[in-house]
Amino acid sequence: MRRSMSLAVALPVALLASSVVVFASRAPAELSNAAGVRILQWNVFEDGLTDSPGNLGFEPDFERGFSELLSHLAKGSADRPFYGFSKVRDFSQLPPVTVIDSTKRFFNFIDLAYSGLYHAFGGTARFGSAAPGDKPDLGNTLRTLFLASKLPEQSGAFWTTPEFEHEIQKAALSDDVADRVRHLREAAFDKVNGSLVWTRTAVDGQIWKRESNIWQDSWVKNLAAFVSPPANIESASASALSRFMEVVPSSSRMTEMNSILQAAIDGKGDTQEIRTMTFQAAIQFLLLKLCEHSLHAPSARTAISRFAHVAEVPSDADARMRLILPSVLRAVEEWRSRAGLSSRHERILKHIERMDPALMTLVEYDQQWQKLALPSNKDYNLITGKGTGAIMFDTAVFQKIEGIEGVEVPSSIPGKAAPKSSCVALLRHKEDSRLYLVVAIHMESGPPSDAKKVNKRALQLRAVQDFLKKTSAALAAQRHQDAVLVLGGDFNALPDEFIRGTHDVDPPAPALLRANQDGSLDFLCGDVELRERSRNSKMTCSRAGKRMVIDFIYAGSLDGRLVSTPIVTATESQSAVAADRDFGIYNAVMHWGSDHLPVGAEVSYAL
Repeated sequence: MRRSMSLAVALPVALLASSVVVFASRAPAELSNAAGVRILQWNVFEDGLTDSPGNLGFEPDFERGFSELLSHLAKGSADRPFYGFSKVRDFSQLPPVTVIDSTKRFFNFIDLAYSGLYHAFGGTARFGSAAPGDKPDLGNTLRTLFLASKLPEQSGAFWTTPEFEHEIQKAALSDDVADRVRHLREAAFDKVNGSLVWTRTAVDGQIWKRESNIWQDSWVKNLAAFVSPPANIESASASALSRFMEVVPSSSRMTEMNSILQAAIDGKGDTQEIRTMTFQAAIQFLLLKLCEHSLHAPSARTAISRFAHVAEVPSDADARMRLILPSVLRAVEEWRSRAGLSSRHERILKHIERMDPALMTLVEYDQQWQKLALPSNKDYNLITGKGTGAIMFDTAVFQKIEGIEGVEVPSSIPGKAAPKSSCVALLRHKEDSRLYLVVAIHMESGPPSDAKKVNKRALQLRAVQDFLKKTSAALAAQRHQDAVLVLGGDFNALPDEFIRGTHDVDPPAPALLRANQDGSLDFLCGDVELRERSRNSKMTCSRAGKRMVIDFIYAGSLDGRLVSTPIVTATESQSAVAADRDFGIYNAVMHWGSDHLPVGAEVSYAL
């Protein structure tokens, strides 16, 4: 198995004598037709993201049993519901209120802390004085302080961060960066209370995620609606807010936490310090509040007895919480073990070997994925680009071309507006010498209600369109009119967004996509139209937990003679199981190894 790292090069014909393969122009009529090429697109689920509260999956028996318990605890003694917030990705306003009466709603409430703060704190986050920060990426080193800090096993003992040093090793940090991360941990981690305190001076202008200042552009922005809620806030929202966020003056000493998050605000209204519970501390806190809420409810006592398998249920809330807590923490740890990267890697390889593609576009294929073995069914080569974009191809079928006369081949989509992750490769089909320009992309995430995210996705796709228009014209000028263009990726949106816009955003102009009468789509690249090749009526879900397809393969040839057949990567029933709102992520990760299902197509050239 071989791996190579792509470079942005435009190499002269003189290099033909070297080991680098460079193509000059030639007439397409000299070529013959090769067998079909099987292509997969897959978002393989970045390392560590299965640990986030909103992505947890549980055995059905636990999920149902815990939901049954929560339905009684949340009802309370006077039928006063226990309110929290729903999981959202749009933090421009307070999230919808919900009763915390199910396993999903319990963990989604805690997930707001992860999504609002800690998601940005990992992956490609970097130290630096300006965007995008200085290499290396910090990986999960800081995220793990929230996700994996552990309760003390004995009374009076300290909280611990058992996976912290392991994440430093995984991220392959230099000694000075590793020491800086350790120093940040020592300053932030409260081992007595299981909380994390982040000061503005430690984060603002010091840690970046791509183009964003994490403190200003992510944390302060995401918490603004919680820090300054509407004056006429409804009682249910006020109740949920009191459990999620407490605002205190920066001059006061932040001691015991009475909410999952705490923000210290100065006299000018600026956030100077953010304190959060760790994940396990938040679980403990919510359970305690639920037990207090339901303390005098007879049905709660019965439900706790049934869930904890005990005959006698204590009369105080803290003792009740401690009866429930071990089973919940055990279920979380079981998920983390079964959904860890090594286990998921085995499942994904099994499916790749079953579907036997010659070409793959991959996203969320991060540094930890890149350390693992490639599938063994073929002699694959891996090319990595920007962020977590990658391309994998069978070296028996394709040869990577490092340059071609008159055509620049970068390693990723160029420009400031480019997708957050992308990879570009120029390949030569060994049987018929036809060129394949292959692009993998991962678009900005965010709901369609977030106009800024919608506009950013449109700009990113415009950058892809501009690159493909320019490069296809250069290929045509070099008489490669039969060259094949392949675009695969996670678009993080339904196609309608790129065709008609949204309620707050006008349709992109000029057009990016076109919908055909048969329901298929075309990606428009000037004189070249890339047809949606992965469209499959049986495929109703590519993103687990939702009945939606947001992963696509578009492909076409410059002369319009490419034909294709979709690959049925998942049956109708498999798609339905993955789309299930409550168990979809669990089902998908346990079966496929990712929260995304692969999409596929087989393409060939019609002579």
